[in-house]
Amino acid sequence: MLLEHTKDILWTVNKSEVKDKYIDLIKSSNISCPDPIETLWSGCTLENFPEIAPEELWVFKPTFGFGGHGIIFGKGNITDEIYQEINVELNRFLKKTLTSRAWAKVAWAYNNTREGYILEKNVTSGSIEPTNFGVYVFGGKAKYIVQIDGLRSLAVASIYQVKNYLDWERVNISLKPYEQLIPQTDLVAPPFLQEMLKAAEQISKNFDYMRVDFLFNGKEVHFLELDPYTGFSIAAFPHWFDKHLGDLWNEARSSPAIN
Repeated sequence: MLLEHTKDILWTVNKSEVKDKYIDLIKSSNISCPDPIETLWSGCTLENFPEIAPEELWVFKPTFGFGGHGIIFGKGNITDEIYQEINVELNRFLKKTLTSRAWAKVAWAYNNTREGYILEKNVTSGSIEPTNFGVYVFGGKAKYIVQIDGLRSLAVASIYQVKNYLDWERVNISLKPYEQLIPQTDLVAPPFLQEMLKAAEQISKNFDYMRVDFLFNGKEVHFLELDPYTGFSIAAFPHWFDKHLGDLWNEARSSPAIN
């Protein structure tokens, strides 16, 4: 399915381009959207870093990365030592990526996107572990949300079915490798559910499928990134649920709004 519109998804795997598109979305729409994480710098080479306040916490990462690979956390100006650390980490990331192209044969866009780097404010530096919300959008409609509590430790994952813009319902299934960690009680839908869902649907409205990620740091929710290749960052769903998602995808592909 993805190979049929590979050129259309190139921008969706480039963190810098995705953020630009999202900002344009906020400006052009009348809906309330979670803010993206502030960009301090971006570029194609490791040069011309800006002056950074001594107390400023930041995250440096490749724009074309996946998972948590190649990411550096720091504070204040980029010193020569940090610059060297960044180079070492990026070279390690690139070597791992370039030597593991077998898995990326399907993920065509990762192999063809414009390489670059992005320096962002660190909004997850507090004592509270951040929570990731992955919104599964089929044919422009949000259907499910995968919530991961504790991104740093990958502590708990839950799956919720979207009932409407104001409510969700937990799906009673396990998500590997979190089988023993699924909470036994339903969690109340977050107060920002509506704006998160509407933003996810808006930015992915021209795709038959897209996962739209948001990050909650305990105080505020931010738009994070898009993922057309779900499964490379989260382990497999149970077979019956995976088939259900595939059926939703097939249904979305046949929609006149997509074609």
